[in-house]
Amino acid sequence: NRALYVNRLIGVTPSFGRVEQYEVQEGRDLSLFDDWSLARVCVIGTIIKDELFEEYEEVIGEKIEVEGVTLTIVGIFNNYKMSDPLRPQKSQTEKKKTGRIEKAVKAPQNNIRTSRRGFWRKYGLGNVLWYKNYIICVPFSTLQMAYRGDKYIDTVNILLKNPDNLTEKVEDMSTTLKKTRGAEDFEITTAAENYEMMNKQINIFNM
Repeated sequence: NRALYVNRLIGVTPSFGRVEQYEVQEGRDLSLFDDWSLARVCVIGTIIKDELFEEYEEVIGEKIEVEGVTLTIVGIFNNYKMSDPLRPQKSQTEKKKTGRIEKAVKAPQNNIRTSRRGFWRKYGLGNVLWYKNYIICVPFSTLQMAYRGDKYIDTVNILLKNPDNLTEKVEDMSTTLKKTRGAEDFEITTAAENYEMMNKQINIFNM
């Protein structure tokens, strides 16, 4: 009897975890068979687990409904943390104690709805990787058929074996895509660009 707002429902192939550096801490990851069979299964982040289930509850094998589609939870990702240089994390000791006491004496509220901003305040302050915990992954074919009804691909994530000569490799990818698609109807961004932007923000903050 709980509900929450989720804006990261992602259809993925089995290589998603290796490319995006996600590891399963409990249960299993999505497989090729899940994708071939349009299985209605999912792997969830720790924020989804913490918001929908109590600490003592067994989560693997439980069912959740997302936009009218029932999914069986087969895995839970690791919890990811990295301190935010712009917003240092405050001590959570007292908050954790209070949380445990409240859970012990108060019945769970039904139909809880929290906005994305609310989740950021709760989990994101001091943790730049909080978004990695706020995720539901389903097989790519399941997302296409059960949710979208099309075969479009929004994003292709590429992990390079060797990041040397990154600019040249990006140009090669762009040239190949232009030839195969017949148009430049795509955009390529790299982690290096995001890293540079973050460094600029940190430098401005320090100044």
